[in-house]
Amino acid sequence: MQTLDNLQRNMSALAVVMEPQEQKIVKNVGGRPLKFITVKALQTAIDVYFVSCAESKEPLTITGLALALDTSRETLMDYQVRDGFSDAVKRAKLMIEQSYELRNIKRGNGGDIFALKQFGWKDKSEVVNTNMNFDAVAYIREVERRNSQLR
Repeated sequence: MQTLDNLQRNMSALAVVMEPQEQKIVKNVGGRPLKFITVKALQTAIDVYFVSCAESKEPLTITGLALALDTSRETLMDYQVRDGFSDAVKRAKLMIEQSYELRNIKRGNGGDIFALKQFGWKDKSEVVNTNMNFDAVAYIREVERRNSQLR
């Protein structure tokens, strides 16, 4: 695994020398210019965040990733729907989700459960009736008949 210093040097080198032949440059079609011109530049910045968290033993978070990328959560999520960048952001989110899941297994922390719910996890049980021969109208009539006999 690369050290944080190596990744930061690689990221700086990427900013200075980017060879379009090696990297697919994603064009911006209006609005604010893209902070990351290539998927490789975004992925390198994501890797720097993950290595930094591993070295400092800080938990991985979406907000922490956004701060490390010097952007907002909303902008990070916007990259998720851009062609080319989608896989990098989805994989980063999946790694963060895994870290919450592992911490929840170890500690059972309510904060981790809340965070997992933000990833679409549910904290409820659902009952599915598989009896397809159930006649609700007949059942209601039978209940009404029995109730009238009790009166």
